[in-house]
Amino acid sequence: MLDPQLVKDIETSLFYAAVSHMRRNGTAPDNLILGYTNPQYMGNLLVGWIGERLNNQTFINFANTRGAELYELFTGNGSNTLAEYNCPTYYGEDIFALAAIIKYGAKQSVLTQHAPFILTEVWKDIANHYNPYLGNVAGPYDRAYARDMPTHSAIIGQYWWGMFGYDTAPVPWKGNDDFRYDLAQGPSLALLMSTVSSVISPDTKTKLLVPFEGERFLNKTIREDLATDVLRHAQSWLSKELMIGGQTLAEDVNRGKQFVPAIVHWASDKTHKPFPYGGWFSLYPTASTIISEVGPRTLAISYPNITQDGTDLFTYMIGGIPPQWSLNGNIVNGFTDLPCLSVNVSAPGLEIQPTNYWNNVIYNHYYYNVTYVVPGNFIGVPTMSFELEYTC
Repeated sequence: MLDPQLVKDIETSLFYAAVSHMRRNGTAPDNLILGYTNPQYMGNLLVGWIGERLNNQTFINFANTRGAELYELFTGNGSNTLAEYNCPTYYGEDIFALAAIIKYGAKQSVLTQHAPFILTEVWKDIANHYNPYLGNVAGPYDRAYARDMPTHSAIIGQYWWGMFGYDTAPVPWKGNDDFRYDLAQGPSLALLMSTVSSVISPDTKTKLLVPFEGERFLNKTIREDLATDVLRHAQSWLSKELMIGGQTLAEDVNRGKQFVPAIVHWASDKTHKPFPYGGWFSLYPTASTIISEVGPRTLAISYPNITQDGTDLFTYMIGGIPPQWSLNGNIVNGFTDLPCLSVNVSAPGLEIQPTNYWNNVIYNHYYYNVTYVVPGNFIGVPTMSFELEYTC
């Protein structure tokens, strides 16, 4: 239906885009390492597709080699995990790319052959981390804008909407200003929804929709390159009203404010209305080497390498406090008095600072800041531990 010259121009544009993708190799200052999952998958679709259309063997070979590397990275650690792990926003892009590869990708391309398996496994992992009662995926998150999906947008919520209906979806209300950026992807996601739905098993569907009873513990390893054996470790513990996630890693560079190395979610409104109203608190990443230990209703965090920047404090964000709780005269003061959650904190040798709220915003999340300082004369490994009990 398109003018032939326009078709040719589109092909030329995609040719240049493919060359640009192929020239990126993750060498600083370029950030497109093999483990930068969502642009790697989308780029592989592009190179393989235009390579097949133009019969460009260089493109075809590149797509096959890179596709094999991405499959090896996904499966090589025994956990079947994406290197950009457990990201409520960027998993939406990964799913988009994998479904597009299945539906539109070059048929002989290596990643086209592996995409159904990868997409199936990704959804199994999402389902294991998802808590339908809280409307959130248990942490930790390698990259996140949303700490609470029902109030701040994360792209994966739109797949619930497309596959099971809007009323089941962990997405903000439709008029939410924070939602419009992600909602713009709705039409492109809709084109792939039946493809995504085809990999959802009955067991996965149940986990995505039906609140569970009892407890669930997950232990995953994450690898982001094939040149080393360096792993990160993610642990998650889930119950219906309370869930905890933490990550252990040893790196030289701080991953930045999208990284959520430890987070707790709980049902902070005992009436659970509007559905779902959830509280959360998370560790803000100041350090680049962190040990997180997650257990049933417990979380312990330590900084074993105190020579690194950021190990002189533990900073937490608290959000999702029900308005009615505050209107009744309650005030957040550290972890001493939170709605529906009892928190026993152990922070030997650390000094807690006054709680503050003024002008604390991260990606449109307003939060209370709770900080514990490691004194200059501290000796040992700075450590904090939490014993948690749901009280509503």
